[in-house]
Amino acid sequence: MRNCLLLLFFMWICIGKSQNRIYTQEEIDAFDMDPPRLTLPIIATYKKMLESNPKLKGWVRYYRKRGTYHLKDKGKEHIDSALFYFDKAINYYNNLKYKEPLEKRDLKGIYINPWCI
Repeated sequence: MRNCLLLLFFMWICIGKSQNRIYTQEEIDAFDMDPPRLTLPIIATYKKMLESNPKLKGWVRYYRKRGTYHLKDKGKEHIDSALFYFDKAINYYNNLKYKEPLEKRDLKGIYINPWCI
């Protein structure tokens, strides 16, 4: 009996840990990645939020912020990483069927001033 209860307890823990939260578009749009909070863990959290639901829009913003992080915080030795992420943002935007206004704004930010968040 004790082993059975222990097994059920571990199964309950495993099921609870394996379920990922699915985020909404409103949560993605409201996620704060402004300059004081633009760190690699914050950017990784944003990526996990986007990966929770394939219908979410925000990948252009993710690639732009990731490129800006490498350009602004890492210095000249990481310019190639910044250009890589900016290029991914541009390619992702060009492959979209429907372009959201927020994604257009993020794309303009890459072309006009990538140093600006």
